[in-house]
Formats: sequence, C-alpha cells, structure tokens
Amino acid sequence: MDSSYLFDSKGLVALARYITPDTLFAFDLDGTLAPLVTENSAAPVSEPVRNTLERLVNLAKVAIITGRSRRDALANLGFEPHLLIGSHGAEWPPHYKPRDWRFVERCLKWREQLGSELFYVQGVEIVFQVESLSIHYGKAADPGEALSLISFHPET
Repeated sequence: MDSSYLFDSKGLVALARYITPDTLFAFDLDGTLAPLVTENSAAPVSEPVRNTLERLVNLAKVAIITGRSRRDALANLGFEPHLLIGSHGAEWPPHYKPRDWRFVERCLKWREQLGSELFYVQGVEIVFQVESLSIHYGKAADPGEALSLISFHPET
C-alpha cells in the first residue's frame, strides 16, 4: 500500500467504497484537522480539508472533538459537523446535553484559585471555557518550573 493521504483524491476514492450513511468519522481538531498553535484563532482549518470534510458530512456522520470552545471551533471549521464536542469533552451541543452547572461552578472555583496562585507567573495562561479549564504554560520562561507550580486539588 502506498502512503497516500486520506483526504487526497486517491484516498477518498478508496475510502468511498466503505462509506455508508451509518459510518462515523471522528476527528480531533487541534493538531489533526488544524495545526497546533498558541492562538486558536490563528489556526483555521485549511480550505482543502474543510471542503473534504463538508463533502464527507454529506456521505457519513462526522464528529469532531476539540479543546476549544464550540463557538471557537465552529468559527475555525467554517461549517457544522453532525456532532461537535468542545472544551475537552465537557461542552456538547445544547440539544444533546444541557450545560452542567456543577462543572461551571467547579471551574469558576478552580479559575479563582489558580488565578491567585499563578497570577505572577509570566507566560502562564488560564483559559476558562465555562465547563472546562485549560492551563497553558508553554510560553513561560521556564516551562518546567511553571508546571511544578500547577497542582491538582481533588478536594475542591
């Protein structure tokens, strides 16, 4: 077998033989469909990938999961797949699963706690996504030291 890319013409033709309306394609957005970048808005899905995904949505079910919020992911995708799950699995479309306010309350507490602990650590960013929280420390002058300051508190 050659090493052709799934989304090129040969890959799609080969794949089409196996697609039925019940087929599910699930993709990760960040680092798979779009490049990993420090600023999410700077990484829209490329036009060829977007066009192929839009065609695929008409042939089979397409699900995409991302660490981004659903709103940011939709803006970067440029179309809506059958299922888009955001915030590392916590944010589902409202018609699938309503917002879980326990997650929101917990994330607000974490944001407050982590913000006070990490406020002075240059290069550490706390991204609050309502039902999830991400801590980005890759821009810190010493990422290892920044990581050591980040601790998990299971009692909260």
